[in-house]
Amino acid sequence: MLFFSWELEFPPLINFDLQNVLEEEHIGDYFNVKVNITYESTGASIETPIHTISFQASMFLPVQEFLENGVTYIRGLIREQTVQDELTSTMMPRVIACSQLEVQNSPPDSHYVSPNLRVFNLVLDILIQTIYEDDEYDDGTDTILSESISEVRMIPASKNAIARLRKVKLQECATLKDCAICLTEFDQDTEVLQMPCKHVYHEECLVQWLQTSHVCPLCRYPLSTLED
Repeated sequence: MLFFSWELEFPPLINFDLQNVLEEEHIGDYFNVKVNITYESTGASIETPIHTISFQASMFLPVQEFLENGVTYIRGLIREQTVQDELTSTMMPRVIACSQLEVQNSPPDSHYVSPNLRVFNLVLDILIQTIYEDDEYDDGTDTILSESISEVRMIPASKNAIARLRKVKLQECATLKDCAICLTEFDQDTEVLQMPCKHVYHEECLVQWLQTSHVCPLCRYPLSTLED
């Protein structure tokens, strides 16, 4: 049986890392999103989980972008189709509604980290539990769980999402010198492939990366994992 629970909070901006954000010259209202996902698997009569794995995804998104497309971003972090459907129908509408209220009800002079930038922290904790009846759980089940739970991070981007990425001239990204995937210096006259979060990489490096993982190597911005 599959269960999940979640908790949403908007903590204050304490020890917020401004350096990378301010270098990008962001303007307007943004969510600093952190999603913590924990997978647990156990038997029905076992109190302590047999398998547990946790990971965190971070995104820095314009408020309106998150309000309009947050369902897609969060859905892309979840491997199980059943949980994806449940999130879409129950959790995410409430998350979006609460996020909108947080922005609307905040005093106009709050959350500023620079004269033109407001940042709202958003932390979403998701717990996904798989509970097996005692007669269903054996050594074979234990092996399957170990293998599947270790692969939870590795969800590739869809082919259409990769194909829609923009090629840009390196001159448009003057502050970048190296590809963060292969760690080699960009040629000054080359074209690079740009993620929606504006981070750029060698085309071959990024395509190969996204065929394994659907998130930006630097900021964890997620591409769609579903084919159109």
